[in-house]
Parts: sequence; C-alpha cells; structure tokens
Amino acid sequence: MRFNEEMDKYAHHLAANRPFFKDCKKGATKKILPIIHDIMDEQLTEKQKFCVDMYYFRNCNSSQIAKILGTSRANVTKHIRRGLTRMEKSMRCLLLVSDDD
Repeated sequence: MRFNEEMDKYAHHLAANRPFFKDCKKGATKKILPIIHDIMDEQLTEKQKFCVDMYYFRNCNSSQIAKILGTSRANVTKHIRRGLTRMEKSMRCLLLVSDDD
C-alpha cells in the first residue's frame, strides 16, 4: 500500500471513530492528511508513534506490537489511545488558528 493510501485509511478511521473528526465537514479529512504525519513526528512520544504507526500503517495487531515492545497488549492500547488523543488536540489547535486567519 502506498503512503497516501495508508494515510487515507488512517484519516477515514479517525473520521469514523473519533468524535472530533466526525464533526469535520465532509472532505475536510483529506485536507489534513499531509499534516497528520508531521503531528505524529512532533507531538507523540516514541512509543505512541511506534504503536500508532505499526497498528494503522503496518497492519499489526496489538498482540504483535506488544511482543515487539516486550510489553502487554493493554500498554499498547494505552499508547495508541493516548497518541490519538494527543493528535486530536493538536488538530483542534491547528484548526482554531486557521479559523482566525
């Protein structure tokens, strides 16, 4: 799968499963795709970034990720959930700033 397709898949997941992104106007998710990767790099801890990347972009399940990291599935789930929350907060901030322009 090409990177843009992976980002599109992730953006669709956000739109379907995260309250903030459900409220975005139709088509707005496509506009944020280039920003998602930057936010991951800048805002997530290394473990959050690794878990989100492995889960969404490399199609690993939480058990596989836990084995790689030598931790529990619960910790992997926690890293993914906190990473998504942190990304959501960053997106809210970006949208507030762009609305003021």
